[in-house]
Amino acid sequence: YAVEYCLHNGVKAGIHIYNANKSFEQYLTQCYGEEVILTSTEKVKVKNLVHTFIVDNAFDIEFENYLYVFPDRNSTRYESETEQYLSVVRAIYPSEYDSEVLTMLRANYSERLKALDIENKYVIYTGCSSFAPVRRWPHYSELIGQLGEDNVMVVGGNDDLNDQYAYKYKRVVGKVVPYQLTNKKRFWNLLEPYAHNQKFKNLEYSYFNTFEWGELVALFQHCKGFIGNDGGLMHLASAAGASGIAIFGPTSVAKSRSYNPKVKEIYREYDCQPCHFHVGKVTIGDYYISCPYGVKCLSTLSPRDVLDAVEKV
Repeated sequence: YAVEYCLHNGVKAGIHIYNANKSFEQYLTQCYGEEVILTSTEKVKVKNLVHTFIVDNAFDIEFENYLYVFPDRNSTRYESETEQYLSVVRAIYPSEYDSEVLTMLRANYSERLKALDIENKYVIYTGCSSFAPVRRWPHYSELIGQLGEDNVMVVGGNDDLNDQYAYKYKRVVGKVVPYQLTNKKRFWNLLEPYAHNQKFKNLEYSYFNTFEWGELVALFQHCKGFIGNDGGLMHLASAAGASGIAIFGPTSVAKSRSYNPKVKEIYREYDCQPCHFHVGKVTIGDYYISCPYGVKCLSTLSPRDVLDAVEKV
């Protein structure tokens, strides 16, 4: 959003996405051009460098002014991560321009999409990045049963099916065993696989690794509605202009909410939320979860709760 703000105001801008998916990087290059989507920071010179914590420390960019954005529990009380980047460029290049969607994304409303009657389908995103699978809501099967299999499409990629780091344990384990122990890799072999996504892999209404990025954008633009976890495709659906529901649990709504107001968040408000920011003794660890409450922030959100939210949208 910050880059598009600059481009729409005649300001030359570029973005380097560290460790980006190559096919997505190529798609963004098609949308914005090679001068904007930087595959390397070598020999890059800028007037204003905006740096964030997720970028590799070993970058090499010449700059005049350095600005650092760190979306944390304190700063996101006031603005989401997207809004924080926008605030920076708005302060440097004042303008009235604003858009709730990314206007330069290329959509490919292909023949195979048209054949799927996507205007009458809910697009369901059951996955999220494999490094934080705790964000996956566990009741999609029940939801799909209530919506009707003929009315839905499940979309995703390999990472959404990856359960390598996805584990849970029965609540009694969390009460008996100290979290310092359950938060260790060597404890994993005692845990149950938390792999509810695998059941969607080969169903008739599932489309994993099926569509190109431009087709996904068109799908989100034309579908009846979107329902999904806090994850990459939720943000793409939002940026493409979809209407729908984003299901939040352990991660911060304040930080990661959609900039597009047509995608509404549904979430609980337990004291331990969001453990995204290490609330008390509950944390989202790197590559594993250790929740003494059985991830109740998601498990207690029922399909009826989600359907009610969908109806309101």
